[in-house]
Amino acid sequence: MAAQGGATEVTDPRQRSDASGTPRRTSRVGANELAFLAKAVEASPDAIILVGNGGEIVLVNGLAEALFGYAHDELVGVAIEVLVPQQYKRSHEALRGSYAAAPASRPMAAGPQLWGLRKDGSLFPADVSLSPLALGGVDERIIAASVRDATDRLETARVLYEAKEAAEAATRAKAAFLANMSHEIRTPMNAIIGFAYLALQTELDGRQRDYVTKVHTAATSLLGVINDILDFSKIEANKLHLEETEFDVDDVLTTVVTLHGDPAHRRGLELVIHCAPDVPARLVGDPLRARQVISNLVGNAVKFTERGEIRLDIERLSSCGDRVELRFSVSDHGIGMSPEQCAVLFRPFSQADDSTTRRFGGTGLGLSICKHVVELMGGQISVESDPGRGSTFRFSAWFGVPTHRTQPETIPALDGMRVLVVDDNPSAREILTELLRSLPLRVDEVASAREALSEIAAVDGSDPYRVVFMDWKMPDVDGIEATRRIRQAGDLAHVPEVIIVTAYGYDDVRTDASSAGARGFLVKPITKSAVVDRLVDLFAGSTRSRSETKLRLERPPTPLRGKRCLLVEDSEINQQVATELLQAAGMRVDVAANGAEALAKLDVAPHAYTVVLMDLQMPVMDGFSATQAIRSDPRFADLPVLAMTAHAFSDERQRCLDVGMNDHISKPVDPGALIETVARWCGARGAERPERPAHDACAQEAARFAAISGVDTEAGLSRVAGNAALYRRILLQFTDRHEAAASRVGECLRTGQREDAIREAHATRGVAANLGVTLVEDAASALEIALGSGASDDAITLATAVMMRRLDEATYAIRSVLTLAPSDDPIATTGLSVLDLDARLASLTTLLRGDDAAAVDFFDEVAPLLRSVHGAAAASALGDAIERYDFDAALLALRALGPSNHSNP
Repeated sequence: MAAQGGATEVTDPRQRSDASGTPRRTSRVGANELAFLAKAVEASPDAIILVGNGGEIVLVNGLAEALFGYAHDELVGVAIEVLVPQQYKRSHEALRGSYAAAPASRPMAAGPQLWGLRKDGSLFPADVSLSPLALGGVDERIIAASVRDATDRLETARVLYEAKEAAEAATRAKAAFLANMSHEIRTPMNAIIGFAYLALQTELDGRQRDYVTKVHTAATSLLGVINDILDFSKIEANKLHLEETEFDVDDVLTTVVTLHGDPAHRRGLELVIHCAPDVPARLVGDPLRARQVISNLVGNAVKFTERGEIRLDIERLSSCGDRVELRFSVSDHGIGMSPEQCAVLFRPFSQADDSTTRRFGGTGLGLSICKHVVELMGGQISVESDPGRGSTFRFSAWFGVPTHRTQPETIPALDGMRVLVVDDNPSAREILTELLRSLPLRVDEVASAREALSEIAAVDGSDPYRVVFMDWKMPDVDGIEATRRIRQAGDLAHVPEVIIVTAYGYDDVRTDASSAGARGFLVKPITKSAVVDRLVDLFAGSTRSRSETKLRLERPPTPLRGKRCLLVEDSEINQQVATELLQAAGMRVDVAANGAEALAKLDVAPHAYTVVLMDLQMPVMDGFSATQAIRSDPRFADLPVLAMTAHAFSDERQRCLDVGMNDHISKPVDPGALIETVARWCGARGAERPERPAHDACAQEAARFAAISGVDTEAGLSRVAGNAALYRRILLQFTDRHEAAASRVGECLRTGQREDAIREAHATRGVAANLGVTLVEDAASALEIALGSGASDDAITLATAVMMRRLDEATYAIRSVLTLAPSDDPIATTGLSVLDLDARLASLTTLLRGDDAAAVDFFDEVAPLLRSVHGAAAASALGDAIERYDFDAALLALRALGPSNHSNP
């Protein structure tokens, strides 16, 4: 034994070899240092093994002995490789030598999983950390190895990995499920909303219109719930993105009014909208998401308010370059909330309390989604509320301002016009006055009907009021009575026109207003476009009209007239909805039931189509495969292909773009969005070349309209986007359906059904106005006023007789021009020979058998010739079936005609 403080040889004098017979190696370590290290390693929470330069084990602690199953004396002085599995021994020696020769600061390199070998021959995964130790007085380096059994860690990692894989699989399954459910739910929803929309374009009595409107509203509400669920799923998956498109602020507000105006009015609430004058009329952003947030807040205000006023304010907060920050505020006088309830309001699936869901319904997702959307728009949302006193929700958002400056539309007939606003509600009066002054008009305001009557009587006759905006429901004298007094006043230098303004858009109010002599009707909250429309109708002699509700299609953009669309859709219902919407916009539509049929049609007529609307999920060949085939053909390099799908996820849209589609239209189809999207892509290709330059039937039809006496056919044509064939059809429908309107009025009066008589006159007046049948419109209006104002029986009889005469004159004039008697010359009218009829009917049969919507336009061209040969009744029966898209019935009617019997002229 060496003296204290000197080096000593660490070995076991009783055993000079290890358990396998390998001689033990020796290491010279100072005794004091060894004693210090022994205490230190025993205190370690891990198994510690000290290894000398030659690979011999210098020292182990008790945890290392327990981990490997050896006693202390069995390990000290033995090569470290005794603890390494046989297959790793050689590589381990090389690794150890490399590490021992490296600088002390070198960390252990990450590598494959290490394994330890126990005395009993079992293996275990090991986590090893190495640290070099430089010991004073000893010319060697000791390596300290910290060893842990990694079995539990690896098992935990395996469990976590499997759980992660299961969670991701569940997420993928949920996304696929939601996508499939979106498709399955939205497809029938498309039919419900689409057909309800189309039904509202037809002539309906008051009860029918009420029912269909409620169906449309309920379906739209259901779609809102579905969209909330889908939006929340997108938010969870971080896939909710905003679009950047130019839009009109007034269009967004009009939609909000359409959705929530009537529910508010039915609850006795006044909905007021104030848009500050410095808010840009057009913005760049995502109008659908902006409308979603505003609509959610206004809808909640209507839901939770029993009485009072709901106010939406829009103001400009700041600007930065071509960006503007707006603040939207929605205030109500509803049930209010406590601070505790406000604190959780924007969390998912939260309501103010459990009773709220039971009482008012809702998913509890709307405000959570609103918060996320607002944050995507660069803003914040907040709420101020007091229980029992109402709430105010505010949110800010950033939008772009269009860089191009459009010249505002000027209407010389309205410039500087003097108008009077009459309303007992100060807020409503202030907002309407500000709106009118922005047009610009000269505006005065009063708070009651009596003040209005005095003001009108007192003005100078050289500068009279041209129009009065009269609130309906006011104390003392209401707007209807005030209107009647104005119209009957005999001492006025100038009798102004009166526009009734009301928060209650019921038919009886309209009827009373018309009977009192009002020339217009506006429903609160009033938008700028609605005011302009009424004034233009009264004073500018224009037939331009923006829709008062979302349910009426705006005038189709010019780029769609005469363009031809290939609609690829397997659902017959969706075919009809899309076809009618596009045809109403002036397009010609061909239909293919799947991608294979579409490719066949394109191959036959590669230059015939301006745009392709492509459904995605179809039998035989889906939309993705069909689009890939189209894009692989150089003939269709610039042909726009627009996806139409019920899937609502952004990855679906991206997939559409990846296969070569140009854009994406979601179902249920919003008519305005459909027409706007199609027009945008059609406009990029220019005008379509006519297929038959030698004979344009529509142009000839349009020229013939001028011969119809008593009908403003130019105005009528403008309301159907210049579609002469469509205008001709609805003119003939008018003769069939309204020729006996006066007789029906008389029958209603004889049976005591006065309200039905008023509705009949009103319906006739409305249809005649849309078609430009002005004489009938005036006669029907006079009869409606007489019926509603309690006129004498003699006056009503006279008005009925006038309407009957005007109807007779108009229907005779229309039929004499638009129908052919058997003696008329079909060649002069159609450009076709009688000998061509059988061939034309054969072509029509082919179109009908193929469910091709082109049969509608084709029949219009051949109809005059068909009437001349087979008679008006047979042609009418066939035409009615084709117009209803009942092609099976049309084939039966066509078969019943038999041969034309003109082979020997």
